[in-house]
Amino acid sequence: MDRRTFLYGSLAGVAAVTVGISVVPTAAPNSTLTDQQSWIIQALVPVVLAGTQSPQQLQQLAPRLVEAISQTIQTLPPNTRAQLDELLGLLDNRVALLALTGSTVPLAQRQPQQLTQILNQWRHHFLDTIKLAYVGLKEPIFAAYWGDPSHWSEFNYQAPSMGSSS
Repeated sequence: MDRRTFLYGSLAGVAAVTVGISVVPTAAPNSTLTDQQSWIIQALVPVVLAGTQSPQQLQQLAPRLVEAISQTIQTLPPNTRAQLDELLGLLDNRVALLALTGSTVPLAQRQPQQLTQILNQWRHHFLDTIKLAYVGLKEPIFAAYWGDPSHWSEFNYQAPSMGSSS
């Protein structure tokens, strides 16, 4: 084995171990969101809900939605919670973020236009896993927003009555 092959092999091995350690969850999923996970979701709220309210209103609403998402996550089955926790963990990991977005800049520090572009790329990606990541980020935000009855009046939606009206 020549020196160059040894060095390339060692570099590849170190990279594989580094990515493997950051990708494989080693603990049970969190019952609540970490600060980093909350920041990621807060950054995505105005992008995912663009058009429902003004960007300033969505920024103000984001912390309340993060709390609602955290409560919703606690009701999910353990397997689904683990997958969502893994996804948010990957988005907090710089190596995984580089692979998923092409940059190591944290999502919470990016401009809304950049986040919109990333989500659109994921939405139309050729890998189903990336499309699933897109849905995994979008759906909890939609559920938290539209699950709040105070937002229903914007579209004149009336909740169905549960009792008989006879």
